[in-house]
Amino acid sequence: MADFRTAKEKMLQLTKDGYDALFQTDPKHWCRAFFSEEFKCDNIDNNICEAFNGRIIDARCKSIILMLEDIRLLVMTRLHRQRDDTAKWTKQYGPRIAKKLDDNLAASRYCHPIWNGDEGYEIMKGSDKYVVHLGTMKCSCRAWQLSGIPCAHAICAIQLKGHNTEDYLDDWYKKSKYLASYQFMLQPIRSSKFWEPTDREAPQPLPLKKRMGRPKKKRKMTEGEDSCHRRMNRMGVPIKCSFCHIAGHNIKGCQLKKQHEQLRPAEGPSEGTVGEGETERRSESIVLQSTTINPISHDNCVYVGLWFVMNMYIDISDMYVMFLSLSGHGDT
Repeated sequence: MADFRTAKEKMLQLTKDGYDALFQTDPKHWCRAFFSEEFKCDNIDNNICEAFNGRIIDARCKSIILMLEDIRLLVMTRLHRQRDDTAKWTKQYGPRIAKKLDDNLAASRYCHPIWNGDEGYEIMKGSDKYVVHLGTMKCSCRAWQLSGIPCAHAICAIQLKGHNTEDYLDDWYKKSKYLASYQFMLQPIRSSKFWEPTDREAPQPLPLKKRMGRPKKKRKMTEGEDSCHRRMNRMGVPIKCSFCHIAGHNIKGCQLKKQHEQLRPAEGPSEGTVGEGETERRSESIVLQSTTINPISHDNCVYVGLWFVMNMYIDISDMYVMFLSLSGHGDT
């Protein structure tokens, strides 16, 4: 709660409009400071629904029976796959929990514990002080109570007492709890071919109402959600061209590289040195191509000449003649 008040004051000083817009919603719906300690979850996102919607993109475009059948097969295969993966854990908790414990262990190196002789510990981290009680498994930062994973302050106290950190991990993260949640599998079913016939009338689908335009398959974006269609890499940062170093496209779609490829002379049939006649023909073709792409200017002439020198297609004398012809001084 103390961190919430500090961040609240900083945001009010930074932007008054953003402060008013944010606090139109009660903070108990989006801030960890108001979360309950009963559920052992400190997440404030909606990844579960987003992940499920991403898996049923193909199924949601089908009719209701086919869609439910695809979802049933998806859940049935996921249950046994999760159970088999959990059985392969080498520790009594999963690899993600192990990573969080390792991160908190690394952060506990900057903490200094002071023991009161009982179950209470005063943990000093810089100018801040926290109170840890190992008997009730609580820390004044509330990170331990919210997630069920010992925080850096709690790990500092646990190590001072000489206990194992894994013993203070909440039972909901243990391997036995995971296996218990995946012990019941969905049973396979037979198709309608094996159903017993009845005298009752078969249910009929509702009349189809065809709407104008193509049916929409993409999910509707909420207000404030990023709806741009830029290509993104795996880190969530816009891609950057390795040729022109401009964000928004890669080297395959770079227009500047395509212009350079059009300016590049065609390779000869032999790998030896190029003769004088071939050099003149290449120079004339390059000049014609450059005039159709960009207007001839002094900067373009200098750029084309330097580009030829660096690529060793023509010598200095031929470059100088071509430069004079492009700049309009060919008669001097």
